[in-house]
Amino acid sequence: MVSLLFATAPNTGETASAHLNQKFLAQKISLQLPAEPEVVISQEKMSQLAQNLEEQIARDAIELEIHGPRLVSYWLKSDQPEKALIWQARLLGIYNHQGFYEDALVYCESVATQLDHLCGTDNNMRWNMVGNLFNCYATTKNIAKAYQIVQEEALLKLDAPAQLVRAYYIMAMFHTRFLPEHDHALAEDYLNRSLSILADPTSDIPADDRHFMAAFDMNGLALVKHRQGVPQEAIALCKSAIEEFKNNLSEGKHRLHRSVLDYNIAQVYAAMGELEEAVIYFTAAIAADPNYSEYYNDRGNAYQRMGHLENALDDYHQAIELSPPYYEVWMNMGHCYYLKGLIEEAIKAYSVALDLQPTQTPVLIARAQVFEACGHLEEALLDYNAALDLNSQQPFLLANWATLHYELGQLSEALSDLSAAIALSPDNPDLYQNRAIVLISLGQSDAASADLQTYLRLNPNATDRAEVEESLSSLSKG
Repeated sequence: MVSLLFATAPNTGETASAHLNQKFLAQKISLQLPAEPEVVISQEKMSQLAQNLEEQIARDAIELEIHGPRLVSYWLKSDQPEKALIWQARLLGIYNHQGFYEDALVYCESVATQLDHLCGTDNNMRWNMVGNLFNCYATTKNIAKAYQIVQEEALLKLDAPAQLVRAYYIMAMFHTRFLPEHDHALAEDYLNRSLSILADPTSDIPADDRHFMAAFDMNGLALVKHRQGVPQEAIALCKSAIEEFKNNLSEGKHRLHRSVLDYNIAQVYAAMGELEEAVIYFTAAIAADPNYSEYYNDRGNAYQRMGHLENALDDYHQAIELSPPYYEVWMNMGHCYYLKGLIEEAIKAYSVALDLQPTQTPVLIARAQVFEACGHLEEALLDYNAALDLNSQQPFLLANWATLHYELGQLSEALSDLSAAIALSPDNPDLYQNRAIVLISLGQSDAASADLQTYLRLNPNATDRAEVEESLSSLSKG
């Protein structure tokens, strides 16, 4: 038996208790505690508390992280609430830097509406604030707000070349990656504007920064070209960016970004099916940054497609060693084990992937197919059922489900599955042939004949035409 302690707000205990009684069968003990009287502190006292806490925090980032929210609260309740703003901005930066975007979101609105007051004409500070707001909004899925902040508070107000270059790059990424409707041509235009600034010899951007930003823009332009369907141009741009690094920046600088360029080239080659080239560039990326999990995962995928299954497994295991768990690498490992004929290992890998991300339809389908292949039909049916609960509009999945129902002797269920699949994909000839088999087993000859005729009409060059025509002849005689 588990004991649970619930605390409720004043005068809400009975409502909460009634709700719990609907969900739990348990003995209940209620304790009514008197509400603590509200302590009212004057605004002047709050100001004094805030000043004392500021002195304690000083410039210590850890102290700010611990006591910052309380300091903001003090200033907001004081007779000088405007003094909270600078601390809200600092906390926004700290939480954003640490990846605590939901926590940072608490301060976004206050900072976003007071950027002019905070930054004045300081371009560097404005860009830092906008960058923090962009990261926070974008990573919490508020793309429209992120776009508005960059456009209105950076693009339209910055006038320093270095910050404009960064703003143009972000706007390009909005139009090629983040916004629901992509505009790759506009993204390309923003990147070309950025490159034009960087190519201007009169710019006050330091040389090292200029070369780095140019390489970064070329990398962004490579992504645009890849998405426009011109992979060779994408590869050429990445290689040009690598040359920009090699020719103008010392070897020890920007190792992460150098590895990303090799990684991007590898991804394009992998998408083109040129797997040996992809492996070469994945390996170069790993050499530059050997501690990044996704490089190993993606090289493992390339090895798997080449049939080098042991190499693939080695990479997947290394990816797992280097990172907190994520379902993709376990799913890929499951595929690899299955190709090697290691059924139990494949099921275990898929199960870990589903523990990490239970709503991944591809993993459910993959594990169902492994269960089906080794004769565990009931387990396979459960996984197919779970996948269909997540998305019922999958004709291929419905067809697989129908096969299992047929093998289990559940003919009516198989017929229903195939009819639903045909409704979703009426031009797929195989679905009609499969339904004809079920209809024959149910003794519905006329309906089976109609489905076989549809199969031949949709697939006039069927290799089994003679066999199907013989079945039609037998059905007509029956």
